[in-house]
Amino acid sequence: MRAAPTIDGVTPWTREVGPRLGRGLRRGAGRAEDAALDARVGHVVLGAVAATLLLGVLVGPMAGLVLGLVGGGGSWCGSVMRQRRAAHQRATAVLDAVPDMIELLRLATLAGLTVRLAVEAVADLVPGPVVEPLALVVRRAQRGDRLADALGELGALGPPARPLLDALLATERYGVPLEPVLERLAVEARDQRRRRREEAARRVPVQMLFPLVCCTLPALVVLTVVPLLARAFASLAP
Repeated sequence: MRAAPTIDGVTPWTREVGPRLGRGLRRGAGRAEDAALDARVGHVVLGAVAATLLLGVLVGPMAGLVLGLVGGGGSWCGSVMRQRRAAHQRATAVLDAVPDMIELLRLATLAGLTVRLAVEAVADLVPGPVVEPLALVVRRAQRGDRLADALGELGALGPPARPLLDALLATERYGVPLEPVLERLAVEARDQRRRRREEAARRVPVQMLFPLVCCTLPALVVLTVVPLLARAFASLAP
């Protein structure tokens, strides 16, 4: 009998049952709708149950239950840490890309483009995670949506892009001059990015302490202290 095909190590059956199980547990706990959390909880519970059954056969029911709970808790903590790390990496990428986006929009407005034309011109040039929200703004504007409504897609970038979004909306709705505001935002964004990188550089010596202590200190002990102890014990031998 041919095994079910897998995608990223998860069978279609598990991929289907895991989210359903997580959804049922979430609803039983009265939590808000969260598809990603449903899938994560369901897969962790399925993995813990499978590990418990397997270990119960190999080492006994009680030990299998304990090891299954420990494995499920470790899997949950690992998934939470991965999610937080991914969210942190995306937030850092947004913070790095927003200053470039503001600069490009400023150059476009200095060239005489309107807000819509400036956004369309910049959408193909911006780096990182700001590409998709700008592309959504352009597509909605091309479908006939009001630009003020389409600009709401930039809210997905979070607080770093909020001042820029407010400036674009003020220009589109009330005719507020955009170039002076973009110049001020560009200066502030560059300063924030520089301070953030300086802080990261100052954290490097602290981060180096762990490998320094764990890797260099044992070697130093082996090369200096151990020979002294060996000679001392040899001199004390009868």
